[in-house]
Amino acid sequence: MPRPLGLPTFDAIGPRVQWWRAYRGLTQPELAKSAGIGQSTLSGLENQKQISSTKLNRLAAALRVDPHYLETDEGDPEPNGPPASRTSGELPPWWPFENIGKAQLTRLSKVELHYAESRLQEALQDIINSRRNKGSG
Repeated sequence: MPRPLGLPTFDAIGPRVQWWRAYRGLTQPELAKSAGIGQSTLSGLENQKQISSTKLNRLAAALRVDPHYLETDEGDPEPNGPPASRTSGELPPWWPFENIGKAQLTRLSKVELHYAESRLQEALQDIINSRRNKGSG
């Protein structure tokens, strides 16, 4: 999709998040809840008191913008459809998820896929941390 009319360029993430939040008609509490972050974290990010956010993928998904764009102000802010590389070929034979198939993944937009990937990374890190804690106890 083309850049929305009136979309300025930004040299920081905070003003970019704030612009897109206003463009989507969201309040800070609404965006924070949708992204699964605290409102104070969002406020700090928007006011540039917090330089970056470890929850960038969540914010991008909640704002329906590309995470790379949100971080860098480069590229298409609102990608449409899945990348071509995800729409061809079969899942590998080692695919570990019995209840998640290719059709479900290819229906996700690039932003949604980044969000799902970030949640999976968080879950994997939780599992790794849990194993470490069990081993040291």
